[in-house]
Amino acid sequence: MNLYAHDLSVLDYNFGFSEPYGEPFSRHTVPSAISSTAFLNEDDDVYRSSWAARNNREMPGGSPPNRRHDGSSPLPLGMDWSPPPQKWDGQGTVWPHDPLTGWSYCVTIPSWTTIPKSNGSEPVVFYTVQVGLQSPEGNYSTREISRRFNEFLELFYELKKVLPKKQLPPAPPKKVLRMKNSAFYDERKSSLEEWMEKMLSDIDVSRSVPVANFLELEAAVRSFFSDVNPQISKEVSSNITLTSSTISIAAASSVASSPHDDACYVEPELVAPRHGDNEGVELEIDKPALEKARTDMENLVVRSNQEVSEKQFLATKDEQVPTESTMMSILEENKVLMQELDASREQLQYLQKQYEEFVIKSKSDVELFVNEIKSLRGAQIDLKQECSQLMEEKSGLERLLQPEKHRMEQADIANQKLLHDYEFLQCRLKDSSVDFFVEEEDKLILESAPTADDAIELLATSDNLISLLLAEAKLLARDAEADGMAGSATPNGTDEGAGDKVLRNVLANMFVENARLRMQVNSVIRCALSAKGITEKDEDESVQEELLF
Repeated sequence: MNLYAHDLSVLDYNFGFSEPYGEPFSRHTVPSAISSTAFLNEDDDVYRSSWAARNNREMPGGSPPNRRHDGSSPLPLGMDWSPPPQKWDGQGTVWPHDPLTGWSYCVTIPSWTTIPKSNGSEPVVFYTVQVGLQSPEGNYSTREISRRFNEFLELFYELKKVLPKKQLPPAPPKKVLRMKNSAFYDERKSSLEEWMEKMLSDIDVSRSVPVANFLELEAAVRSFFSDVNPQISKEVSSNITLTSSTISIAAASSVASSPHDDACYVEPELVAPRHGDNEGVELEIDKPALEKARTDMENLVVRSNQEVSEKQFLATKDEQVPTESTMMSILEENKVLMQELDASREQLQYLQKQYEEFVIKSKSDVELFVNEIKSLRGAQIDLKQECSQLMEEKSGLERLLQPEKHRMEQADIANQKLLHDYEFLQCRLKDSSVDFFVEEEDKLILESAPTADDAIELLATSDNLISLLLAEAKLLARDAEADGMAGSATPNGTDEGAGDKVLRNVLANMFVENARLRMQVNSVIRCALSAKGITEKDEDESVQEELLF
Protein backbone atom coordinates (compact mmCIF):
# COMPACT_ATOMS: atom_id res chain seq x y z
CA MET A 1 0.00 0.00 0.00
CA ASN A 2 1.36 3.40 -0.95
CA LEU A 3 1.16 5.57 2.16
CA TYR A 4 2.01 8.77 0.29
CA ALA A 5 0.08 8.54 -2.96
CA HIS A 6 -3.52 9.41 -2.04
CA ASP A 7 -5.25 12.64 -1.12
CA LEU A 8 -7.12 11.88 2.05
CA SER A 9 -8.32 15.41 2.65
CA VAL A 10 -11.82 14.05 3.10
CA LEU A 11 -10.60 12.65 6.41
CA ASP A 12 -9.25 16.02 7.49
CA TYR A 13 -12.16 17.50 9.39
CA ASN A 14 -10.57 20.96 9.35
CA PHE A 15 -9.65 20.92 5.67
CA GLY A 16 -10.93 24.03 3.87
CA PHE A 17 -11.44 26.29 6.89
CA SER A 18 -9.61 29.56 7.07
CA GLU A 19 -9.19 29.66 10.82
CA PRO A 20 -5.70 29.16 12.16
CA TYR A 21 -6.70 26.06 13.99
CA GLY A 22 -8.59 24.74 11.00
CA GLU A 23 -5.92 24.93 8.31
CA PRO A 24 -4.92 21.69 6.62
CA PHE A 25 -2.15 19.53 8.06
CA SER A 26 0.34 20.62 5.46
CA ARG A 27 0.75 24.18 6.73
CA HIS A 28 2.03 23.77 10.31
CA THR A 29 5.13 22.57 12.06
CA VAL A 30 5.25 20.93 15.42
CA PRO A 31 6.72 22.83 18.37
CA SER A 32 8.92 21.16 20.88
CA ALA A 33 6.27 21.41 23.59
CA ILE A 34 3.89 18.93 22.01
CA SER A 35 5.98 17.51 19.18
CA SER A 36 5.89 14.07 20.75
CA THR A 37 2.12 13.76 20.53
CA ALA A 38 0.76 16.26 18.09
CA PHE A 39 2.00 14.69 14.89
CA LEU A 40 0.16 11.40 14.68
CA ASN A 41 -3.35 11.17 13.35
CA GLU A 42 -5.78 8.31 13.26
CA ASP A 43 -5.09 8.07 9.56
CA ASP A 44 -1.66 6.75 8.53
CA ASP A 45 -1.40 9.01 5.47
CA VAL A 46 0.37 12.23 6.44
CA TYR A 47 2.11 12.98 3.20
CA ARG A 48 -0.20 13.47 0.21
CA SER A 49 0.69 14.16 -3.40
CA SER A 50 -1.62 17.21 -3.46
CA TRP A 51 0.47 18.88 -0.75
CA ALA A 52 3.54 18.89 -2.97
CA ALA A 53 1.49 20.48 -5.75
CA ARG A 54 0.17 23.19 -3.40
CA ASN A 55 3.67 23.86 -2.10
CA ASN A 56 4.98 24.24 -5.60
CA ARG A 57 2.14 26.62 -6.52
CA GLU A 58 2.86 28.82 -3.50
CA MET A 59 6.53 29.14 -4.41
CA PRO A 60 7.51 32.23 -6.43
CA GLY A 61 7.53 31.53 -10.13
CA GLY A 62 6.62 27.88 -9.55
CA SER A 63 10.32 26.92 -9.41
CA PRO A 64 11.40 23.91 -7.29
CA PRO A 65 13.20 24.49 -3.96
CA ASN A 66 16.87 25.22 -4.22
CA ARG A 67 18.04 24.59 -0.66
CA ARG A 68 17.30 22.23 2.19
CA HIS A 69 15.42 23.02 5.41
CA ASP A 70 13.70 25.98 3.78
CA GLY A 71 10.34 24.75 5.05
CA SER A 72 9.06 23.71 1.61
CA SER A 73 9.70 19.97 1.93
CA PRO A 74 6.53 17.90 1.34
CA LEU A 75 7.81 15.14 3.61
CA PRO A 76 6.36 14.60 7.10
CA LEU A 77 7.24 17.48 9.47
CA GLY A 78 8.88 19.24 6.51
CA MET A 79 12.02 17.18 7.01
CA ASP A 80 14.98 17.07 4.64
CA TRP A 81 17.84 14.68 4.10
CA SER A 82 21.13 15.21 5.89
CA PRO A 83 24.39 13.26 5.77
CA PRO A 84 24.60 10.74 8.62
CA PRO A 85 26.78 11.39 11.66
CA GLN A 86 30.30 10.09 11.51
CA LYS A 87 29.79 8.26 14.82
CA TRP A 88 26.65 7.29 16.74
CA ASP A 89 27.24 8.18 20.39
CA GLY A 90 23.83 8.22 22.04
CA GLN A 91 22.41 11.67 22.74
CA GLY A 92 25.90 13.06 22.30
CA THR A 93 25.87 12.19 18.61
CA VAL A 94 27.00 15.11 16.49
CA TRP A 95 25.05 15.65 13.28
CA PRO A 96 26.78 17.47 10.40
CA HIS A 97 24.18 20.32 10.38
CA ASP A 98 22.45 22.72 12.76
CA PRO A 99 19.32 21.02 14.15
CA LEU A 100 17.58 24.38 14.58
CA THR A 101 17.10 24.55 10.81
CA GLY A 102 14.38 21.89 11.00
CA TRP A 103 13.69 18.21 11.00
CA SER A 104 16.31 16.01 9.31
CA TYR A 105 16.65 12.39 8.38
CA CYS A 106 19.68 10.33 7.36
CA VAL A 107 20.13 6.85 5.90
CA THR A 108 22.81 4.23 6.58
CA ILE A 109 23.12 0.51 5.88
CA PRO A 110 25.04 -0.92 8.85
CA SER A 111 24.60 -4.66 8.32
CA TRP A 112 22.90 -7.49 6.46
CA THR A 113 21.19 -10.71 7.54
CA THR A 114 20.15 -13.95 5.89
CA ILE A 115 16.94 -15.93 6.30
CA PRO A 116 16.89 -19.51 4.96
CA LYS A 117 14.18 -20.73 2.65
CA SER A 118 11.99 -23.67 3.52
CA ASN A 119 12.82 -25.53 0.31
CA GLY A 120 16.53 -25.71 1.20
CA SER A 121 17.76 -23.36 -1.53
CA GLU A 122 20.04 -20.38 -1.04
CA PRO A 123 18.99 -18.10 1.86
CA VAL A 124 17.37 -14.72 1.30
CA VAL A 125 19.64 -11.77 2.09
CA PHE A 126 18.14 -8.68 3.76
CA TYR A 127 20.08 -5.43 4.09
CA THR A 128 19.36 -3.43 7.25
CA VAL A 129 18.48 0.17 6.33
CA GLN A 130 18.80 2.47 9.37
CA VAL A 131 16.75 5.69 9.18
CA GLY A 132 17.77 8.33 11.69
CA LEU A 133 15.56 11.35 12.60
CA GLN A 134 16.64 14.54 14.38
CA SER A 135 14.23 17.13 15.77
CA PRO A 136 14.90 20.88 15.91
CA GLU A 137 15.57 20.42 19.65
CA GLY A 138 18.49 18.08 18.88
CA ASN A 139 16.72 14.89 19.90
CA TYR A 140 17.10 11.94 17.60
CA SER A 141 16.04 8.32 17.19
CA THR A 142 16.75 5.55 14.73
CA ARG A 143 14.60 2.94 13.11
CA GLU A 144 15.73 -0.09 11.12
CA ILE A 145 13.96 -1.71 8.18
CA SER A 146 14.97 -4.71 6.11
CA ARG A 147 15.19 -4.46 2.35
CA ARG A 148 16.25 -6.90 -0.32
CA PHE A 149 18.57 -5.97 -3.15
CA ASN A 150 15.71 -6.13 -5.67
CA GLU A 151 13.81 -3.51 -3.67
CA PHE A 152 16.72 -1.08 -4.15
CA LEU A 153 16.52 -1.72 -7.88
CA GLU A 154 12.75 -1.16 -7.82
CA LEU A 155 13.35 2.16 -6.04
CA PHE A 156 15.77 3.14 -8.80
CA TYR A 157 13.23 2.32 -11.52
CA GLU A 158 10.44 4.20 -9.72
CA LEU A 159 12.66 7.28 -9.38
CA LYS A 160 13.44 7.12 -13.09
CA LYS A 161 9.70 7.13 -13.80
CA VAL A 162 8.95 9.94 -11.35
CA LEU A 163 11.99 12.04 -12.33
CA PRO A 164 12.66 11.18 -15.97
CA LYS A 165 14.83 14.25 -16.56
CA LYS A 166 17.15 13.56 -13.65
CA GLN A 167 20.57 12.08 -14.25
CA LEU A 168 20.45 9.48 -11.50
CA PRO A 169 23.58 7.58 -10.48
CA PRO A 170 23.47 3.98 -11.73
CA ALA A 171 22.37 1.31 -9.29
CA PRO A 172 24.91 -1.30 -8.15
CA PRO A 173 25.09 -4.16 -10.64
CA LYS A 174 23.32 -7.38 -9.87
CA LYS A 175 26.18 -9.83 -10.15
CA VAL A 176 25.40 -13.49 -10.68
CA LEU A 177 27.99 -15.62 -8.88
CA ARG A 178 28.04 -19.30 -8.03
CA MET A 179 29.79 -18.74 -4.74
CA LYS A 180 28.50 -15.86 -2.60
CA ASN A 181 30.26 -15.34 0.69
CA SER A 182 30.33 -12.71 3.42
CA ALA A 183 32.86 -10.57 1.58
CA PHE A 184 30.54 -10.37 -1.41
CA TYR A 185 27.58 -9.22 0.71
CA ASP A 186 29.74 -6.73 2.63
CA GLU A 187 30.92 -5.23 -0.63
CA ARG A 188 27.34 -4.99 -1.90
CA LYS A 189 26.24 -3.36 1.38
CA SER A 190 28.94 -0.70 1.04
CA SER A 191 28.05 -0.06 -2.59
CA LEU A 192 24.36 0.27 -1.71
CA GLU A 193 25.15 2.75 1.07
CA GLU A 194 27.30 4.87 -1.26
CA TRP A 195 24.62 4.73 -3.93
CA MET A 196 21.89 5.84 -1.49
CA GLU A 197 24.05 8.76 -0.34
CA LYS A 198 24.59 9.84 -3.95
CA MET A 199 20.87 9.53 -4.68
CA LEU A 200 19.74 11.48 -1.63
CA SER A 201 22.27 14.22 -2.28
CA ASP A 202 19.82 15.44 -4.90
CA ILE A 203 17.14 17.51 -3.13
CA ASP A 204 14.37 16.43 -5.51
CA VAL A 205 15.18 12.76 -5.04
CA SER A 206 15.40 13.09 -1.25
CA ARG A 207 11.92 14.71 -1.19
CA SER A 208 10.31 12.28 -3.66
CA VAL A 209 7.43 9.95 -2.87
CA PRO A 210 9.28 6.69 -3.76
CA VAL A 211 12.05 7.56 -1.29
CA ALA A 212 9.50 8.32 1.45
CA ASN A 213 7.76 5.00 0.78
CA PHE A 214 11.01 3.08 0.64
CA LEU A 215 12.34 4.52 3.91
CA GLU A 216 8.93 4.46 5.67
CA LEU A 217 9.48 7.98 6.96
CA GLU A 218 6.05 8.22 8.54
CA ALA A 219 6.64 5.06 10.57
CA ALA A 220 10.04 6.47 11.53
CA VAL A 221 8.33 9.63 12.81
CA ARG A 222 5.91 7.56 14.88
CA SER A 223 8.82 5.59 16.26
CA PHE A 224 10.60 8.86 17.09
CA PHE A 225 7.67 10.19 19.11
CA SER A 226 7.24 6.85 20.84
CA ASP A 227 10.91 6.86 21.86
CA VAL A 228 10.99 10.52 23.03
CA ASN A 229 7.75 10.50 25.14
CA PRO A 230 6.90 6.89 26.05
CA GLN A 231 4.13 7.86 28.49
CA ILE A 232 1.35 10.42 28.55
CA SER A 233 0.33 12.14 31.78
CA LYS A 234 -2.77 10.64 33.26
CA GLU A 235 -3.80 13.73 35.25
CA VAL A 236 -6.21 15.10 32.61
CA SER A 237 -9.18 13.04 33.77
CA SER A 238 -9.24 14.37 37.37
CA ASN A 239 -10.86 17.70 36.44
CA ILE A 240 -13.29 16.45 33.77
CA THR A 241 -16.69 14.85 34.33
CA LEU A 242 -18.48 13.53 31.28
CA THR A 243 -22.17 12.80 31.72
CA SER A 244 -23.08 11.65 28.23
CA SER A 245 -21.75 8.83 26.11
CA THR A 246 -22.60 10.58 22.86
CA ILE A 247 -19.85 13.19 22.99
CA SER A 248 -17.98 13.31 19.72
CA ILE A 249 -14.47 14.70 19.70
CA ALA A 250 -12.92 15.86 16.46
CA ALA A 251 -9.82 13.75 16.16
CA ALA A 252 -8.28 15.72 13.40
CA SER A 253 -5.82 18.02 15.17
CA SER A 254 -4.22 20.41 12.76
CA VAL A 255 -0.51 19.62 12.79
CA ALA A 256 1.73 20.20 9.75
CA SER A 257 4.79 22.05 8.58
CA SER A 258 4.76 25.77 7.76
CA PRO A 259 7.37 27.24 5.45
CA HIS A 260 7.37 30.62 7.24
CA ASP A 261 7.51 30.10 11.00
CA ASP A 262 8.51 27.44 13.49
CA ALA A 263 5.57 28.04 15.85
CA CYS A 264 2.80 25.57 16.21
CA TYR A 265 -0.83 26.26 16.87
CA VAL A 266 -3.02 23.42 17.95
CA GLU A 267 -6.64 24.16 18.79
CA PRO A 268 -8.70 21.17 19.81
CA GLU A 269 -12.38 21.33 19.27
CA LEU A 270 -15.22 19.66 21.08
CA VAL A 271 -18.07 19.10 18.67
CA ALA A 272 -21.62 18.02 19.28
CA PRO A 273 -22.77 14.82 17.67
CA ARG A 274 -23.78 15.11 14.01
CA HIS A 275 -26.93 13.05 14.51
CA GLY A 276 -28.74 15.90 16.29
CA ASP A 277 -28.61 14.56 19.83
CA ASN A 278 -29.62 17.17 22.42
CA GLU A 279 -27.52 15.78 25.23
CA GLY A 280 -24.49 17.90 26.17
CA VAL A 281 -21.41 17.90 28.32
CA GLU A 282 -21.64 19.07 31.90
CA LEU A 283 -18.45 20.78 32.95
CA GLU A 284 -18.18 21.73 36.63
CA ILE A 285 -14.97 23.69 36.36
CA ASP A 286 -14.07 27.23 35.64
CA LYS A 287 -12.83 28.62 32.36
CA PRO A 288 -9.03 28.18 32.98
CA ALA A 289 -9.62 24.60 34.00
CA LEU A 290 -11.74 24.13 30.89
CA GLU A 291 -8.95 25.41 28.69
CA LYS A 292 -6.50 23.12 30.40
CA ALA A 293 -8.92 20.21 30.07
CA ARG A 294 -9.32 20.93 26.39
CA THR A 295 -5.59 20.87 25.90
CA ASP A 296 -5.20 17.68 27.89
CA MET A 297 -8.11 16.08 26.05
CA GLU A 298 -6.56 16.99 22.74
CA ASN A 299 -3.30 15.43 23.82
CA LEU A 300 -5.15 12.34 25.00
CA VAL A 301 -7.01 12.00 21.71
CA VAL A 302 -3.83 12.41 19.70
CA ARG A 303 -2.08 9.90 21.90
CA SER A 304 -4.97 7.48 21.55
CA ASN A 305 -4.91 7.84 17.79
CA GLN A 306 -1.17 7.33 17.85
CA GLU A 307 -1.51 4.15 19.88
CA VAL A 308 -4.22 2.84 17.56
CA SER A 309 -2.05 3.57 14.54
CA GLU A 310 0.96 1.99 16.17
CA LYS A 311 -1.02 -1.10 17.10
CA GLN A 312 -2.33 -1.44 13.56
CA PHE A 313 1.12 -0.89 12.11
CA LEU A 314 2.80 -3.26 14.54
CA ALA A 315 0.08 -5.85 14.02
CA THR A 316 0.80 -5.89 10.29
CA LYS A 317 4.54 -5.92 10.92
CA ASP A 318 4.30 -8.69 13.51
CA GLU A 319 2.70 -10.90 10.92
CA GLN A 320 5.73 -10.49 8.68
CA VAL A 321 8.68 -10.06 11.01
CA PRO A 322 9.48 -12.84 13.52
CA THR A 323 10.10 -12.02 17.15
CA GLU A 324 13.54 -11.18 18.47
CA SER A 325 14.06 -14.56 20.09
CA THR A 326 12.97 -16.31 16.95
CA MET A 327 15.30 -14.11 14.95
CA MET A 328 18.21 -14.93 17.26
CA SER A 329 17.57 -18.65 16.98
CA ILE A 330 17.18 -18.28 13.25
CA LEU A 331 20.43 -16.34 13.04
CA GLU A 332 22.25 -19.01 15.05
CA GLU A 333 20.81 -21.70 12.84
CA ASN A 334 21.78 -19.59 9.86
CA LYS A 335 25.38 -19.44 11.05
CA VAL A 336 25.51 -23.22 11.40
CA LEU A 337 23.81 -23.66 8.07
CA MET A 338 26.12 -21.12 6.47
CA GLN A 339 29.14 -23.05 7.75
CA GLU A 340 27.68 -26.27 6.41
CA LEU A 341 26.80 -24.49 3.20
CA ASP A 342 30.35 -23.15 2.86
CA ALA A 343 31.73 -26.65 3.41
CA SER A 344 29.26 -28.04 0.90
CA ARG A 345 30.13 -25.32 -1.56
CA GLU A 346 33.85 -26.03 -1.15
CA GLN A 347 33.19 -29.70 -1.70
CA LEU A 348 30.96 -28.85 -4.64
CA GLN A 349 33.67 -26.60 -6.04
CA TYR A 350 36.22 -29.39 -5.65
CA LEU A 351 33.87 -31.87 -7.30
CA GLN A 352 33.11 -29.32 -10.00
CA LYS A 353 36.83 -28.92 -10.64
CA GLN A 354 37.30 -32.67 -10.80
CA TYR A 355 34.29 -32.94 -13.08
CA GLU A 356 35.68 -30.27 -15.39
CA GLU A 357 39.04 -32.04 -15.49
CA PHE A 358 37.27 -35.33 -16.19
CA VAL A 359 35.21 -33.69 -18.93
CA ILE A 360 38.33 -32.20 -20.51
CA LYS A 361 40.14 -35.54 -20.31
CA SER A 362 37.13 -37.42 -21.62
CA LYS A 363 36.82 -34.96 -24.50
CA SER A 364 40.48 -35.43 -25.40
CA ASP A 365 40.07 -39.22 -25.12
CA VAL A 366 36.95 -39.08 -27.25
CA GLU A 367 38.75 -37.00 -29.87
CA LEU A 368 41.65 -39.48 -29.82
CA PHE A 369 39.25 -42.41 -30.12
CA VAL A 370 37.40 -40.71 -32.95
CA ASN A 371 40.63 -40.12 -34.85
CA GLU A 372 41.72 -43.69 -34.17
CA ILE A 373 38.38 -45.03 -35.34
CA LYS A 374 38.58 -42.91 -38.48
CA SER A 375 42.09 -44.20 -39.21
CA LEU A 376 41.00 -47.79 -38.49
CA ARG A 377 38.02 -47.40 -40.77
CA GLY A 378 40.27 -46.04 -43.50
CA ALA A 379 42.71 -48.93 -42.93
CA GLN A 380 39.77 -51.35 -42.93
CA ILE A 381 38.70 -50.09 -46.34
CA ASP A 382 42.26 -50.47 -47.66
CA LEU A 383 42.54 -53.94 -46.13
CA LYS A 384 39.22 -54.95 -47.65
CA GLN A 385 40.40 -53.80 -51.05
CA GLU A 386 43.73 -55.59 -50.59
CA CYS A 387 41.91 -58.71 -49.40
CA SER A 388 39.65 -58.62 -52.44
CA GLN A 389 42.69 -58.24 -54.67
CA LEU A 390 44.44 -61.15 -52.94
CA MET A 391 41.33 -63.29 -53.26
CA GLU A 392 41.24 -62.56 -56.97
CA GLU A 393 44.94 -63.42 -57.24
CA LYS A 394 44.33 -66.59 -55.24
CA SER A 395 41.52 -67.58 -57.57
CA GLY A 396 43.79 -66.95 -60.55
CA LEU A 397 46.62 -68.93 -58.99
CA GLU A 398 44.27 -71.78 -58.19
CA ARG A 399 43.13 -71.78 -61.79
CA LEU A 400 46.77 -71.88 -62.86
CA LEU A 401 47.71 -74.46 -60.22
CA GLN A 402 45.00 -76.90 -61.19
CA PRO A 403 46.60 -77.95 -64.51
CA GLU A 404 50.00 -77.96 -62.83
CA LYS A 405 48.67 -80.38 -60.24
CA HIS A 406 47.23 -82.50 -63.02
CA ARG A 407 50.57 -82.41 -64.87
CA MET A 408 52.48 -83.37 -61.75
CA GLU A 409 50.10 -86.24 -61.11
CA GLN A 410 50.56 -87.42 -64.69
CA ALA A 411 54.33 -87.06 -64.35
CA ASP A 412 54.32 -89.07 -61.13
CA ILE A 413 52.26 -91.80 -62.78
CA ALA A 414 54.60 -91.85 -65.77
CA ASN A 415 57.68 -91.95 -63.56
CA GLN A 416 56.27 -94.80 -61.51
CA LYS A 417 55.42 -96.72 -64.67
CA LEU A 418 58.87 -96.02 -66.07
CA LEU A 419 60.57 -97.22 -62.92
CA HIS A 420 58.44 -100.32 -62.90
CA ASP A 421 59.34 -101.08 -66.51
CA TYR A 422 63.03 -100.51 -65.93
CA GLU A 423 62.87 -102.68 -62.86
CA PHE A 424 61.26 -105.41 -64.91
CA LEU A 425 63.88 -104.99 -67.63
CA GLN A 426 66.61 -105.09 -65.01
CA CYS A 427 65.27 -108.39 -63.72
CA ARG A 428 65.14 -109.80 -67.23
CA LEU A 429 68.65 -108.52 -67.86
CA LYS A 430 69.82 -110.29 -64.75
CA ASP A 431 68.10 -113.48 -65.83
CA SER A 432 69.65 -113.29 -69.28
CA SER A 433 73.14 -113.07 -67.88
CA VAL A 434 75.33 -116.27 -68.09
CA ASP A 435 77.50 -117.09 -65.13
CA PHE A 436 79.05 -120.54 -65.58
CA PHE A 437 82.66 -119.78 -64.69
CA VAL A 438 84.37 -120.44 -61.39
CA GLU A 439 87.53 -118.58 -60.64
CA GLU A 440 90.10 -120.91 -59.19
CA GLU A 441 93.84 -120.34 -59.04
CA ASP A 442 93.69 -117.71 -61.73
CA LYS A 443 91.82 -120.09 -63.96
CA LEU A 444 88.30 -120.01 -65.32
CA ILE A 445 86.54 -123.30 -65.05
CA LEU A 446 83.22 -124.01 -66.80
CA GLU A 447 80.65 -125.03 -64.24
CA SER A 448 77.26 -125.15 -65.94
CA ALA A 449 78.38 -126.11 -69.50
CA PRO A 450 80.18 -129.33 -70.14
CA THR A 451 81.88 -128.08 -73.24
CA ALA A 452 82.96 -124.79 -74.72
CA ASP A 453 80.53 -125.13 -77.58
CA ASP A 454 77.66 -125.35 -75.16
CA ALA A 455 78.95 -122.30 -73.38
CA ILE A 456 79.23 -120.41 -76.63
CA GLU A 457 75.64 -121.28 -77.45
CA LEU A 458 74.51 -120.01 -74.05
CA LEU A 459 76.40 -116.79 -74.62
CA ALA A 460 74.75 -116.37 -78.01
CA THR A 461 71.34 -116.89 -76.43
CA SER A 462 72.20 -114.32 -73.74
CA ASP A 463 73.32 -111.83 -76.36
CA ASN A 464 70.03 -112.23 -78.20
CA LEU A 465 68.03 -111.62 -75.02
CA ILE A 466 70.15 -108.60 -74.13
CA SER A 467 69.63 -107.21 -77.63
CA LEU A 468 65.86 -107.56 -77.19
CA LEU A 469 66.07 -105.85 -73.81
CA LEU A 470 68.09 -103.02 -75.34
CA ALA A 471 65.47 -102.55 -78.02
CA GLU A 472 62.69 -102.52 -75.45
CA ALA A 473 64.66 -100.10 -73.28
CA LYS A 474 65.19 -97.72 -76.19
CA LEU A 475 61.49 -97.90 -77.08
CA LEU A 476 60.51 -97.35 -73.46
CA ALA A 477 62.87 -94.36 -73.20
CA ARG A 478 61.40 -92.90 -76.39
CA ASP A 479 57.84 -93.29 -75.07
CA ALA A 480 58.79 -91.80 -71.67
CA GLU A 481 60.45 -88.86 -73.39
CA ALA A 482 57.32 -88.25 -75.43
CA ASP A 483 55.12 -88.38 -72.33
CA GLY A 484 57.50 -86.05 -70.51
CA MET A 485 57.43 -83.58 -73.36
CA ALA A 486 53.61 -83.52 -73.33
CA GLY A 487 53.32 -83.32 -69.53
CA SER A 488 55.97 -80.70 -68.99
CA ALA A 489 54.54 -78.21 -71.46
CA THR A 490 52.99 -75.12 -69.79
CA PRO A 491 50.74 -72.33 -71.18
CA ASN A 492 53.59 -69.84 -71.11
CA GLY A 493 55.86 -72.18 -73.09
CA THR A 494 58.33 -72.96 -70.29
CA ASP A 495 59.58 -76.52 -69.62
CA GLU A 496 59.02 -77.35 -65.98
CA GLY A 497 59.87 -81.17 -66.29
CA ALA A 498 63.54 -80.80 -67.21
CA GLY A 499 64.72 -82.54 -64.03
CA ASP A 500 62.48 -85.55 -64.59
CA LYS A 501 63.62 -85.74 -68.19
CA VAL A 502 67.26 -85.79 -67.16
CA LEU A 503 66.59 -88.49 -64.60
CA ARG A 504 64.78 -90.62 -67.21
CA ASN A 505 67.64 -90.18 -69.64
CA VAL A 506 70.21 -91.07 -66.99
CA LEU A 507 68.22 -94.13 -66.00
CA ALA A 508 67.83 -95.25 -69.61
CA ASN A 509 71.50 -94.68 -70.34
CA MET A 510 72.51 -96.65 -67.26
CA PHE A 511 70.34 -99.59 -68.32
CA VAL A 512 71.67 -99.45 -71.87
CA GLU A 513 75.26 -99.24 -70.69
CA ASN A 514 74.68 -102.11 -68.33
CA ALA A 515 73.22 -104.22 -71.13
CA ARG A 516 76.08 -103.33 -73.44
CA LEU A 517 78.56 -104.21 -70.76
CA ARG A 518 76.84 -107.56 -70.41
CA MET A 519 77.13 -108.09 -74.12
CA GLN A 520 80.78 -107.10 -74.06
CA VAL A 521 81.42 -109.51 -71.23
CA ASN A 522 79.72 -112.23 -73.24
CA SER A 523 81.90 -111.36 -76.22
CA VAL A 524 85.02 -111.54 -74.09
CA ILE A 525 83.96 -114.89 -72.68
CA ARG A 526 83.16 -116.12 -76.17
CA CYS A 527 86.56 -115.06 -77.40
CA ALA A 528 88.20 -116.69 -74.43
CA LEU A 529 86.31 -119.91 -74.97
CA SER A 530 87.12 -119.86 -78.65
CA ALA A 531 90.79 -119.34 -77.95
CA LYS A 532 90.81 -122.11 -75.33
CA GLY A 533 89.14 -124.48 -77.73
CA ILE A 534 91.73 -123.75 -80.36
CA THR A 535 94.51 -124.32 -77.88
CA GLU A 536 93.05 -127.57 -76.69
CA LYS A 537 92.54 -128.65 -80.26
CA ASP A 538 96.13 -127.85 -81.04
CA GLU A 539 97.23 -129.74 -77.98
CA ASP A 540 95.12 -132.71 -78.95
CA GLU A 541 96.48 -132.62 -82.43
CA SER A 542 99.99 -132.40 -81.05
CA VAL A 543 99.28 -135.25 -78.66
CA GLN A 544 97.86 -137.28 -81.48
CA GLU A 545 100.82 -136.44 -83.60
CA GLU A 546 103.11 -137.43 -80.79
CA LEU A 547 101.21 -140.60 -80.39
CA LEU A 548 101.45 -141.20 -84.03
CA PHE A 549 105.07 -140.56 -84.04
